[in-house]
Amino acid sequence: PTLLWDHIPDSERGLRDLMAQYDDMLFLMYTNGTLIDGKMAAEMAQLGNVTPAISIEGRREQTDARRGEGVYDSVLGAMAALREERVLFGASVTYTSQNWETVASDEFIDELIDLGCMYAWYFMYVPIGRDPDLSLMATAQQRDVVARKTWEWLVGKPIFVADFWNSGALT
Repeated sequence: PTLLWDHIPDSERGLRDLMAQYDDMLFLMYTNGTLIDGKMAAEMAQLGNVTPAISIEGRREQTDARRGEGVYDSVLGAMAALREERVLFGASVTYTSQNWETVASDEFIDELIDLGCMYAWYFMYVPIGRDPDLSLMATAQQRDVVARKTWEWLVGKPIFVADFWNSGALT
């Protein structure tokens, strides 16, 4: 969505303009965050009705392995810019058989809180498309740990956390 921030193809407007037009609505934007800089964060703050959920897959090695080299540092930069402008933002976390232990750790959720995340959406990896990697699917036991941790954090940490698949009553 940040690619369309200033200009939507075949239009004279961008997403920013639509959000300004519909100022009685809140927009949840899922993004990798790589294009969010100080200027865009300031514009989001001015709008006051957009909240980016920034994709992060764990720590640097895990995020960069899945999203591309340097993305983790871009994510941290985007979060810092948003925090500086006091924009409500959160994280979008996809857990797999390879990163579930990291993203289900108290240290990781505390890092998200320290970065300024007000919420975290957890999504289980679902293999789709041509030749999906089935080895990335979390096991039933791994999914259970993530489900238990997200509920524990929801009631015990200063952050809203929902596991899309396991928090059915919330989602």
